[in-house]
Amino acid sequence: MDTESVRYFGDWSLGAEPSGLPELTDFYLIQFIKIKPLFSINNGMYAKAEKIDLSDTLIQELNIKNIPFEIDNFKNIIIFGYK
Repeated sequence: MDTESVRYFGDWSLGAEPSGLPELTDFYLIQFIKIKPLFSINNGMYAKAEKIDLSDTLIQELNIKNIPFEIDNFKNIIIFGYK
């Protein structure tokens, strides 16, 4: 398994629709979202996947839109809904 990927998808149980995702009205409850902006391109069954780091692009967009965020020790970007 890829050690750089996020393995925890959060708690989506509150107000969950049958698909397992929350209803749109529940997103006001989000305190923060922790993400690692990596994009993986599969190059075939036996070749190693190519990873593209989009951190710089995301940070630039967050700064342009004045969205509060932090970067933790593991290079995850934490975007805050409220603090």
